[in-house]
Amino acid sequence: MNVLTATAFVVRHHGIARGWGGRVVLPWLRWFADDGRLAHVTDSRGRLVAVGAARCVFHPDDAREPYAHNESAPVVFVDLVVSRARGALAALWGALRTRFGARARIVWQRPRGAEAFRSFAFGRAERHLAYG
Repeated sequence: MNVLTATAFVVRHHGIARGWGGRVVLPWLRWFADDGRLAHVTDSRGRLVAVGAARCVFHPDDAREPYAHNESAPVVFVDLVVSRARGALAALWGALRTRFGARARIVWQRPRGAEAFRSFAFGRAERHLAYG
């Protein structure tokens, strides 16, 4: 996937990223892409319909540091999900599962910039996200 295309998609469809603009979003997404932590989904016509970015941390609060990542950490923190198509979330989950394998927990920040994190056992999240 072209990171420039992903950046344009994220800036266009994610309210907070729209405010940041491409000059901030591009290097951030490039950091994820450099070691395969940026995923995307395309539709049957090849159009980009979803982008996701994740990293591993030892504790959910470690994710407050924007570039904290340790490949051996037990928690997957999902930094970004932007989806414009039904079914794309399950496809992003598949990419996450392939890239990171099973971990202890998956965590994300509540929508619209809330401070609270949502945290689930990995298996529970997988049953919900991958299989509805």
